Amino acid sequence: MVMKSSAVLAFCLVPLLMPAQEFAPISVGDTIYTANRPVPPLGSSNTYAAVLSGKGIYTPFNFGNSSDLQPGPYTWTKTGANTGTLVLSGAQSPSRHELVFTANGQGTYRETVASTGAVITGDFLMAAMPNGPPPPLANLSTRTTLSSGRSAILGFVVEGQTSRRVVLRAIGPTLAQFGVANPVANPALTVFRGVAQIGANTGWGGSTDLAAAFAAAGAFTLSATSRDSALVLTLEPGNYTAHARADTAGEVLLEVYFAD
Repeated sequence: MVMKSSAVLAFCLVPLLMPAQEFAPISVGDTIYTANRPVPPLGSSNTYAAVLSGKGIYTPFNFGNSSDLQPGPYTWTKTGANTGTLVLSGAQSPSRHELVFTANGQGTYRETVASTGAVITGDFLMAAMPNGPPPPLANLSTRTTLSSGRSAILGFVVEGQTSRRVVLRAIGPTLAQFGVANPVANPALTVFRGVAQIGANTGWGGSTDLAAAFAAAGAFTLSATSRDSALVLTLEPGNYTAHARADTAGEVLLEVYFAD
């Protein structure tokens, strides 16, 4: 009878001695992070998502509000078996996400917005990128209606450890060939790294070197006499913005092509 009781006691103690399951990953690179915001901050949607690259850069997607969303660096710190901290940095709205995993790739989070101190809580999902890491970005573009004297801005990041050759264009007059009404007549293009201007052009001038760069990047051709603007720059890794500005109102297309 004593031996039987001892065996039952030992069986009952086994679950208590088993280690807790560990859900927090060591790395979150090449994943999609999606946060459900029951009470979103003013001007934001109920869902926030970001692609976290394996190179420490995140690309945000705020469904329902696509303005002022620029890529930036992130850091991930595993703080426990089922906890970790994801810090999303950048020029727009840096935030700190404290995650508690309740299963693989899911759990609850507490977000603190650095600019306002606002705290948001909710549920999150974290899933591996379909088909592995995404291919290198080849092109960004945005078309918008400019008010007189105002700028359109397109942010982009040069990743990695080496410089890249980038084609940048502000298209106005050529838009008329595609049936766009009221294009701006003479857009000015400027490029910034932070607050430092690193390039500018008004009227690309039909340069044969620029025309060859357009063709190599897969960009549509421009008339040699058009007043569209363009630049080819070799940019070091970092965050950049391209600006298109015009003295008169109208439609403009702002483009960034990664040529190599």
